[in-house]
Amino acid sequence: MKRIEAALNTQLIANANGVAIVFQNQKYTPTEGTPYMQPFFLPAQPDPWVIGAATNFHTGIYQVTLMYPAGEGQGDINTQADIIIAAFNQTTKLTYSSIDTIIKSSGRGNAKQDDGWYFMPVDIRWECYLPN
Repeated sequence: MKRIEAALNTQLIANANGVAIVFQNQKYTPTEGTPYMQPFFLPAQPDPWVIGAATNFHTGIYQVTLMYPAGEGQGDINTQADIIIAAFNQTTKLTYSSIDTIIKSSGRGNAKQDDGWYFMPVDIRWECYLPN
């Protein structure tokens, strides 16, 4: 699973467009007026590829929550969402340490405003076959 997450994180880093990335369980104090993003690796329970096989089928969601200052319009956050969606386009194959992770789909969730921030999730569905 670490290799799947590493592949996804590597792709996000390459397409951050100068926006800070705050990975899970990292200390971070947001700077007022400065956008950032938070990725979350959300794997589902694996399934056997076939009964008795030495390979499991893994799926999940890689959710990137974009955090932008509230009250500044939607232009910048929509642009960053589009960059991420393009980087994780359907059928994109991400290879990390000899393991291929395939992107099934990606898209925006509903944006909301809270505590001075306007945030939008970008959900990326992925799948991967891993040996047991």
